[in-house]
Amino acid sequence: MSSSEPPVTDHFITINGLNIHYRDWGDRQLSPLVILHGFDAHSHSWDKVVAALADRFRVIVPDLRGNGESSWAPDYTWELMVEDILGLMNALGLSKTVLCGHSMGGRFGYMLASRYPERVIRLVNVEAYPWDPKVPTGDPPAYTDSYDTIEEAAIEAYKRQPYADKESLRHEIEHGLKLREDGRWTWRMDPALRIASWLGKLNPGTQLEWPALTQLQCPWVLVYGVHSFGKRGFAEDIARRIPHCELIEIPDAEHDLPNENPREFIRALHAYLTKVPAP
Repeated sequence: MSSSEPPVTDHFITINGLNIHYRDWGDRQLSPLVILHGFDAHSHSWDKVVAALADRFRVIVPDLRGNGESSWAPDYTWELMVEDILGLMNALGLSKTVLCGHSMGGRFGYMLASRYPERVIRLVNVEAYPWDPKVPTGDPPAYTDSYDTIEEAAIEAYKRQPYADKESLRHEIEHGLKLREDGRWTWRMDPALRIASWLGKLNPGTQLEWPALTQLQCPWVLVYGVHSFGKRGFAEDIARRIPHCELIEIPDAEHDLPNENPREFIRALHAYLTKVPAP
């Protein structure tokens, strides 16, 4: 970290019987902002973005259960994830916070905000939309679980994400891998999370998500990429159903906004979070 960046410390804390890792950025006297990463990501996925926000907020970025440096767990459901996040807020004494979540983390964010409205001052929903996962059939999708080098993993990721800022994405990949005893690199994320996602256990489903969104009591915004699958349909549907929700479109980006056009994403987040004091 350069001398111009805000201070950041890494911590571990026991939440619901699990050893949860989180990164704590900025001055603890500042207003808190809790950021929830998406699927197949971790706390370091947000390093570049958070470094630009920590002059105005104390930013807490956890590795959700089974991700990053946090413990693998015996089970993974969206309800357990929400309870972990609430448990972390309680343990850190955050009675109220601004909450920001990306994709899977965004879904957890708006479910928490709807269930515990007194705990969330403002909500930033990044690329998370109500949807019902398909009923699984056959075998779970195959994926590459190990690599000879970090570069090999990075090249594979670049092919999947044509809009990625390569420096940001490589940073995420480097922190998302660990070295096995046989000398190959493998993902830190618990493989059981992929099964949980395939089974639909990480998605509340539209019958719960739409009521949660419509009942939100705090100000909130949906941030999405101009090339996202959610640009048409989901974003427009949310705008139609929930007129008070703000929409922010990020150019030259798809779904992984922390790693795609991070400069514009940072500018949009900073502008939204600092334009008026949260109630």
